[in-house]
Amino acid sequence: MTTPSPVRMMYAIRCRVSGSRTRAEIDDFLIEHPVTRKLVAFSSIDSPWRHSPALLPQAEAQARADALRRASGDPWQIELAPNACPNCGRDIGPDRIDFCYPRVLKSGPWRAGCNEHDGGCGFEIEGSSYDDVVTKWNLMQAEALETA
Repeated sequence: MTTPSPVRMMYAIRCRVSGSRTRAEIDDFLIEHPVTRKLVAFSSIDSPWRHSPALLPQAEAQARADALRRASGDPWQIELAPNACPNCGRDIGPDRIDFCYPRVLKSGPWRAGCNEHDGGCGFEIEGSSYDDVVTKWNLMQAEALETA
C-alpha cells in the first residue's frame, strides 16, 4: 500500500486596491528581496526584473498579511498559490493574472489553465471559486506525481 504524497498548499501575500479619485491603484505582492532576502512589497524595490511572489504556509502567510494590514492600512490578504501544471509540469506563478478567472465576468464557474499562449500545454479545469479551482489543481498535481 502506498502513502499519498502530501499536497503542497502555499500562499502568496497580495494587496489589491482599485484606483479612484482619492486613491491610487495598488496591485502588489510580497517578494523575497533579491539582496537582503527579507520579505518586502514588490513595489518597494527599484527593479526592471519580474520577481516571483514569496510563498509561505497558510498560518505564516496570514500572520504576515495581518501585520502588514495593521502597519499600512492597506488590504493585504493571502491567496492560494498554484502548483506546477499537473499535465506538463510547467511552473505557474501566483502573479499570473490569466491562470485563473471566472468564465463569465464576476460570476459562474472559474477556470484554471496552463495557457498555450504562455508556452503551456493547454490543460485546464473548472471549479466554483478561485480557491476551489486552485485546490483541485494542486490536488491533481499531487495525484500525477503519485502515478508517475
